[in-house]
Amino acid sequence: MTPAAELRAAATRLREHATEAYLALIGPALADWLDDAATDAEMIGHNPHALAVARAILGSPVDRSSR
Repeated sequence: MTPAAELRAAATRLREHATEAYLALIGPALADWLDDAATDAEMIGHNPHALAVARAILGSPVDRSSR
């Protein structure tokens, strides 16, 4: 999966599964940030911090080479 695809998948997961009260508050803003980071990843390269957040949300293994 490309960094942009991972970022978008995490944004989608946040939007679809924001059921906890705290996640309902922060989820939409975080999802927007991940979508913006996905666009940036396609145009100028990925943000390693955004990708780390996306991977944590998705439960993806950490890839140290993408830092």
